[in-house]
Amino acid sequence: RQLSRLVERKATREQIAKEIGPTYTLYNPQLPHHGLRAFLAREPASLYGPVRAAVRDGRRVMYYTGAWQQTWLFLDDEERLVGYWLNTQ
Repeated sequence: RQLSRLVERKATREQIAKEIGPTYTLYNPQLPHHGLRAFLAREPASLYGPVRAAVRDGRRVMYYTGAWQQTWLFLDDEERLVGYWLNTQ
């Protein structure tokens, strides 16, 4: 699978955008207006477990959305891919 290969390579954010597409949202917990925290606060605590864990760990999160699927990519401090999670909307 494409995402697994990107994790194995520890692809950079730029490499990910080249392969998957440039239309993503980046959440950076270092920035003062970290919108992902507000989003998660509005959702039931039982949902988005992998995303909540990434936010607790201070990960940067790239987010892609389509009509039926959400793709969450978890990056380390050097903006290299260390994991992902897919879910349907």
